[in-house]
Amino acid sequence: AAFSMPIAILGILTLALGPPLASFSGRVASDTLPEGPARKLLSAKLVGNKSLVGTFAFVLATFLANMAALRRLGEGGLLEAILIDVSGFTAAVALAAAVAGALAELWTNNKWVLNWKRLPLSMDDNLLIPVAASCAASFVTGIALQF
Repeated sequence: AAFSMPIAILGILTLALGPPLASFSGRVASDTLPEGPARKLLSAKLVGNKSLVGTFAFVLATFLANMAALRRLGEGGLLEAILIDVSGFTAAVALAAAVAGALAELWTNNKWVLNWKRLPLSMDDNLLIPVAASCAASFVTGIALQF
């Protein structure tokens, strides 16, 4: 297995919750906010059709879900087996997975980023998001083990 079960769960949660909530909140912000500076700011496109509010919703929702999952896994004793809960790094692990997933969402299917070397690349975000989230969570867990 590439990742331990708790780390893989974070990647799956990030994929399951992040993109749908980002899409929904981005559309709601652009459709329901009245014209003005708040709408311009929240509906601002970061990359392609990805909005600031959608990316923020992605990070917030997946961070909260990852924290809940880590807390629940901790009750079952699974976290102690891989030492995620060392020195209070649980929030850092959850946040790393959320931010990496959001960055992967921004990066995938972006023509400017993917074609900067004129390579015909196409990445599926359904593959990249959980892998990026799990890699980030594993990296932060590795840092926690150093303390």
